[in-house]
Amino acid sequence: MIDYNVVYVAIWIMAIFSVFIRSDWSRYLFYIQATFMALFLAFRFETGYDWPVYKSHYLHVAAGETFQLNFEIGYEYLVRIFTFLGFEFHQFVALLSVLEILLIAVSVRFFFRKHSIWVMALLYSIPDFYLIPSFSLVRQALAASLFFYGLHYYARARLFTALGIFVLAVSVHYSVVGAIAFLVLAMRVRLSKYVFVVLFAVAVTLYLFSIDVARFFANFVVLYFYPKYIFYLERDVYNASFVYRLVYAAVSTLVFALIYTSWDKRLVDSSGFSKWDSTVYRLAMFGVLIPLVVFGFPTFSTRYQYFFCIFMVGVSLSVLVLFNARDRLAIMLAVCVISYVSFYRFLVNPLSIVYVPYQSQFLYDEKNSTGQKRTDDLLHQLEILWLK
Repeated sequence: MIDYNVVYVAIWIMAIFSVFIRSDWSRYLFYIQATFMALFLAFRFETGYDWPVYKSHYLHVAAGETFQLNFEIGYEYLVRIFTFLGFEFHQFVALLSVLEILLIAVSVRFFFRKHSIWVMALLYSIPDFYLIPSFSLVRQALAASLFFYGLHYYARARLFTALGIFVLAVSVHYSVVGAIAFLVLAMRVRLSKYVFVVLFAVAVTLYLFSIDVARFFANFVVLYFYPKYIFYLERDVYNASFVYRLVYAAVSTLVFALIYTSWDKRLVDSSGFSKWDSTVYRLAMFGVLIPLVVFGFPTFSTRYQYFFCIFMVGVSLSVLVLFNARDRLAIMLAVCVISYVSFYRFLVNPLSIVYVPYQSQFLYDEKNSTGQKRTDDLLHQLEILWLK
């Protein structure tokens, strides 16, 4: 656990230090912070829960054998290229990890230049936005970073380049199709901030009273069109106490209020993407609404919220311009402390055994790694939960 805490402190120290230096120097500090996050991710060894499948697939391809699962064509070709070049699996994942974080950093810097270093700090602090997708969801995390990168070209009206990146992202993980659908919705169906107030009120009410509308429709679709996915419906369930739901609803309300305020006062500096009008705010709103509407499918909701996390966090932080420098620093110090609550809760959760302790390529090899044992332990815990 100490490794994650050291990184937490280091990333927030960089963010806090940026307040005391010139703005042109803070740009370099931002990329140092992003590189630090990328290397921490890249040097992990057999950490996360999906790595055994990815590794087995990689070794099968390297040996010229057929694997039991078929991945997206883009990912398949990536594996073929790297195996042909003679890369080991951990080297392959390390390079993808560095690319993933740097693409996210470039996108964050483009959309939220003033608060980019704070955005990256918060992305690390919220497990669903860094630890879980980056450490475990190799394909989707890479696809999401490509989606973000494509968005920054799309916002600059470089449509052909953006389209090419979106196609590449879809070829790595098909879930990007859904993210693109939300993007089209945000740009073509120009819902006002007042409409989002109504949508949020309905969503948070349904969430608090555990009225799972999404599961009702999903059951209908799966039963009649994709019966093989019934297994996933039975296991991907939401189980939280009313107190937890109250806390999550309160946090969601706060974030919604921040986004609404930013939208109302046009606080995001959109000089680099002025033609987007209110799109950036709508994308941020999606980040709040998705987990409330689709709460019955935690895997689905968190993964799709991830596609809009930089907007949700970045737009929320844009309200900092309403405060003076001293107050901004005090607010972010408070955010650092409060964010650590969910961060620590994740680290001590028994289901996080595949993340803690952090295993480094410098300290572990396949003979003394505990990665496989911890993955097996996680699967055993999940089997017990599913039987309840």
